Amino acid sequence: MQVTTTGRSRRPAFPAASSARARGRWWFRRPERLQARLADRAGRPPSGSVVLVTPRSLAADPATCAQLEASVAEVRFRPGPLDADDLADALSGVDAVLAGLDRFDDTVFSRTPQLRVVARFGAGVDNVDLAAAARYGVAVTNTPGVNANAVAELTIALFFALARPILARVDAVRSGHWRATPGFELAGRTLGRIGLGAVGRRVATKAAALGCRVLASDPLVAEADARAAGAELAALEAVVAAADVLSLHAPLTAETRDLVDRRLLDAMKAGAALINTARGEPVVEADLFRALDDHRARTTRCSGVTT
Repeated sequence: MQVTTTGRSRRPAFPAASSARARGRWWFRRPERLQARLADRAGRPPSGSVVLVTPRSLAADPATCAQLEASVAEVRFRPGPLDADDLADALSGVDAVLAGLDRFDDTVFSRTPQLRVVARFGAGVDNVDLAAAARYGVAVTNTPGVNANAVAELTIALFFALARPILARVDAVRSGHWRATPGFELAGRTLGRIGLGAVGRRVATKAAALGCRVLASDPLVAEADARAAGAELAALEAVVAAADVLSLHAPLTAETRDLVDRRLLDAMKAGAALINTARGEPVVEADLFRALDDHRARTTRCSGVTT
C-alpha cells in the first residue's frame, strides 16, 4: 500500500500507536532539525521538500504526522520494512526518509540521487550502509532511546511469560484440557543483563521493583549509574553463570557479534532462559539450537534472526 499526502491530507489507517515511540521523543518533534538538514543538502528550501515515512507506528500518530506535514511540502507514507527494489521505487523524487527497518545499500542510493537524509526511527543503523551513504552525500541520523521503554516492557512481559506460561494454558483450555500450570515466582530470581544502556537500565529498574536481583555486564557503565538503575555490575562470566534469565541489550558491534556462542551458553545454568530483544547477530544460532536440543537453555524471544 502506498499513500501520498500533501499538507494535512489523509493518512493511511494504521493501527493506533500504543507506546511513546509515536508520541515524539525524537528529533523530528523539533522540525527545525529536519528543516536544517534539508536546507543544507537539498539545494532548495525545506518547505519544498518531499519526505517518505515507512515506520507503521509513526504513521499512526496524527499529531506527530501533522507536525511533519506542516514542515515540508509533501509527506508520503509507505509502510515497511521494504526490500531494496520497493524502497528505491518509493524513494523516487524523495529528499528525506524517516526509516524503520528498511535496508539501505549501494543499489538503493544509486537509484535515488535526490535523497539527502536517512533518519532512522530507532537507535541502530546496521541496516544502513554508512560508507555508501557517505559516497552519495546522504546524511544518516538515528534516535537513541526512542523506543527504550517499549522494549523494556516487552522484556519484562517475556520474563513473566517464562514464569507463568499463560498463553500455552489458554490454548489448552480452548482445546478442552484443564490441568495445573507449573510456574515460579520472579521475586528472588537473578536477572542477568548483557548491556546496561537505555533499554537495559529500564529493564533493571522494573525487574528490581519485582524483587529480582539484577546483575549486569557493561564496560561503558559506571558503578554508580548501575546502582541507580537497581543493578550490580559484574564480569560477563559472573553474570552468565548466576543468571536464571539472561537478557541481551547490547548494540551490534564488532565486539558483540557472535557474543552468545557455545562457550557462553555452556556457562549458563541448566534450564536458564535467554531473552534477546536486541539484534539477532550477537547470537550464534547454531550454538543456540544445540543448547535447546540439549535442554540446557530455553529461549522466549530472539527478536532478530540471521540467515
